[in-house]
Amino acid sequence: MHALATAVAVLALGACDAPESDDEPLPAEPTTGKADGSFDALVDGTPTAIGVLALVNDPATVFEVLDDDVGLDRRAAQSITDYRAGDDGVYEGGTFDDGIFTTMAQVDERYYVGATALTRLVNYALAQDYVPQGGDLLGTWDDVAFTVDEAEGALAWVNTSTDAELDAELNRRAVDSIVAARPLASVQQLSALRYVGPTAMLTLRDQASTVDEPIACLTHAECSGLSSCVGKPDDDGFQRCQISQGIPGQYESCTGHGQCGVGLVCSGFTLFTTGECRPAWMADNWSSEPQASLPAIGASAEFTVDVQGLATVPEDIVVTVVLDGPANPAGLRLVLSDPQGTESNLWDGPAAGGAAMPTELLALDGISRDDNVNGVWTLRVENVSSPAGTLALWNVYISSRFD
Repeated sequence: MHALATAVAVLALGACDAPESDDEPLPAEPTTGKADGSFDALVDGTPTAIGVLALVNDPATVFEVLDDDVGLDRRAAQSITDYRAGDDGVYEGGTFDDGIFTTMAQVDERYYVGATALTRLVNYALAQDYVPQGGDLLGTWDDVAFTVDEAEGALAWVNTSTDAELDAELNRRAVDSIVAARPLASVQQLSALRYVGPTAMLTLRDQASTVDEPIACLTHAECSGLSSCVGKPDDDGFQRCQISQGIPGQYESCTGHGQCGVGLVCSGFTLFTTGECRPAWMADNWSSEPQASLPAIGASAEFTVDVQGLATVPEDIVVTVVLDGPANPAGLRLVLSDPQGTESNLWDGPAAGGAAMPTELLALDGISRDDNVNGVWTLRVENVSSPAGTLALWNVYISSRFD
C-alpha cells in the first residue's frame, strides 16, 4: 500500500495562492525571515521536513517542476531556484556558491513561500516518495543512524516515559534536559539537547525497539491506562488497545497531510475548512488489486475491502481508481458503500460533460459521518457506455474519530 498511501496524499489543501503576475519582478532578497509562522508545522528532522528539503535541493527540481508540477506561484518557484543558483546563476547540487536549503526556516523565508506553497511542497514530496517512511533511513545524529520507525519509537519513549523510567536508562543530566524540553517532535531536537550525545542516542534507538505493540482485545476492560479497545465491531475482527489521547500536538488544527506532529495525522480536512490532529492509527489506506474485467455495458460489478482497526466513525473518505485498457471513465459511474450499505456517488461519467475523472474521488455526499467505519466497504462500478477494460486497482483512504 506504500505507493497508494503517498498517491492519496496529493489532495489540494488550504487557500489558493495570490494571483500570479507574469510581469511583476521579484523584490530584493529578504534580509530576515518573513516570520509568517507557516513552517512551524514542519519541524526540522521530521520525515516530512526532510522530504521537503530533499525535494527543493534536488537538481531535478527545476523552475518548471516547481511551477507546473508542484503548482507554486511562479514567483515562489523563481525565489527558490534563484536562492539555489548562487552567484554564478547555475545550481549544480552542492558547489561552493550554491544555496543549499538545510532548514525549513530557510525555505519559508523565501519571498512568496507561505502556507499554501509549503502545503503544495509537502503534497508533492509525499507523492514523489521524497518523504522517508517506515524502515527508510531518516538521518544520522551524533553518529547514530535512525530509521523512521526507530525515530518514532524513540520519541514515543522519551515523551511518555516517567522520570524514573528515563533515569534507569540514561545519564541523569540527559534526563533533566529531556524532561525540561518535552514534548520533543524530532530526533534532531533530541540530539541538540545538552548531555544527549552518542551514548544516549544509541540507548534511545535501542529503546525504540522495546516500545510495546498494541495488544489484542475484545473489550475496553482488557486495555490499560489511556488506551481503549478499537477496531471492528464484532468478535471476529481486528481489535487492538490504542492510545487515543495524551499525544503532544493532539487536537491542534491542520489543513492537510504532513502538518501534524509525530504519531498524529490530520483528519477532517476534506470536510471542513480546517481539520484536527488525531492519533495516526485513526487513518489508513485499504487497497484491492482485482485486475478484473469491467462489467459489460448496462451491467455493474462490486469490489470490496475490509476496513479494520479505526476508531468508530469516518471523517475523510478518499477513493483512488486505476483503470487499464480502453476503459473510458466518461462511460462509468462509481458508487461507494459503507458497512451499513449507505452510498456515496463518487463519479458520474455520463453527467460529467467531458471532464476528466479526478485522481482522488471524495465521498462527500450520502455516507453518514455517524455510522460505523469498521467493516466491509464496497465499490460498485456501473458501465453505462465504456468499452472493455480492466479495474486494475482501487484504494480507499479513511480517517476516523470517536463518535
